[in-house]
Amino acid sequence: MAALHDNKINGILADDMGLGKTIQAISLIAYLHERGINELPNLIIAPKSTMSNWMLEFGRWTPHLRVVQLRPTLEFRDAILKE
Repeated sequence: MAALHDNKINGILADDMGLGKTIQAISLIAYLHERGINELPNLIIAPKSTMSNWMLEFGRWTPHLRVVQLRPTLEFRDAILKE
């Protein structure tokens, strides 16, 4: 992932489950934030079935980052985006 970032390409390999993609992505975001390289929001698109795990892992490993889960309802998105 760092090689992708170094070449100004964004992405992550969506391969088999259980290979640590969640932690790799979270650690890259935390590293970029800590170094001041990227203060902008990051967007992670994942299946609804994995969202609770993403939220849990962000809370565990990066409690200093603000993480928002956008649910697929118009009312919820509007409320979050107004914040």
